[in-house]
Order: sequence, then C-alpha cells, then structure tokens
Amino acid sequence: MTKAEVLAYFGSVANVAKTLGITTQAVYEWGDSVPEPRQWQLQVLTDGVLKVSSKRSRQGKSSTQILKKNVKFGQKAKSDKTGDADKVTKGI
Repeated sequence: MTKAEVLAYFGSVANVAKTLGITTQAVYEWGDSVPEPRQWQLQVLTDGVLKVSSKRSRQGKSSTQILKKNVKFGQKAKSDKTGDADKVTKGI
C-alpha cells in the first residue's frame, strides 16, 4: 500500500496520524510506501478497503518467510555437543 492510497482514503496526514495514534511527522517519514506493520493496522481499520501490498521487504523476503525459514513451529531446539540447548543447529 502506498502513502498516496492512505491519504486518498483518510483525506489528510493529520487524519491518518490521528487514526493510528501517531504524530504527523511519523507519517511524513514513511516515504512513498507505508511500513508493513502500519499496512496491517490500516487494513484492519479500513475493513479491508486498504490492503497490505504484496511487495517484499528490501531484502526480498517478507517477515513471514523469514520466520518460516528460521523456525519450525512446535519443534524444540537441538543442543550441540557441549549440551548448550540455547544454540539451534543449522537447518531448523
């Protein structure tokens, strides 16, 4: 979602800031694209009129993809030979 889409919906930076409970300066700092966490918030607040964009983050992966790569849910971490259970082996 772009900042232009958000401004078209809410009418002004002040209305966007008030709706999100942030300062107008924070909205001005967005640049052309709305930060992903704010996109999700705006999608909920507008009952889906504004939608989270499908663009990936700067690194080319969404936060969901990164989580899925780094963590297999419901699986305990394996310990290394020293017995340090805080370390996770590669591939999990």
